Amino acid sequence: MKQLFLTVIFFSVLIYGAIAQQNIEKWDVFELTLKGPSAGNPFIGTILTAQFTNGDKVYEPEGYYDGNGIYKIRFMPDKEGVWNYITNSNKSDLNNKKGSFNCVSPSKTNHGLVRIRNIYHFQYEDGTPFYPFGTTIYEWPYQDEEKKKLTIETLKTGSFNKARFLAVPPYKDIRRPGIHVP
Repeated sequence: MKQLFLTVIFFSVLIYGAIAQQNIEKWDVFELTLKGPSAGNPFIGTILTAQFTNGDKVYEPEGYYDGNGIYKIRFMPDKEGVWNYITNSNKSDLNNKKGSFNCVSPSKTNHGLVRIRNIYHFQYEDGTPFYPFGTTIYEWPYQDEEKKKLTIETLKTGSFNKARFLAVPPYKDIRRPGIHVP
């Protein structure tokens, strides 16, 4: 069964050059994956967008090159129902790719984007209050891999719902013996 599924996916990519989900929750991320050119420098000079439509709703997010001849476009639907899309690109392999997906009701834990409410507070898109509770991760680029892994594992099981990084070390007054600092 798994072999059949992988075969269908392989031929879908081969024939259509695209992979995408068929059902996606409202406020979840739809990801369109396209096979395209990798010659030269695909990061420069490649224009890729897609127009997503559902009734009067129209969005046009930009795509990006993900490496190894793979391009992606991500989109967060905000309305249930069928969304249609068509790609636009200056590269023929990426242009005029059409498809659709069904946007279904959000799950109980999917509340949508966080927005400002009443100037000083936050709430999710569905009106559920959001209470930010965060921490600061100091000197992240200067930590060894073991410390980084431990930090990530700690954050996964903790109660923080946001984190900020201090990338540049804070100023430290280093006083050395024999050097007078006024």
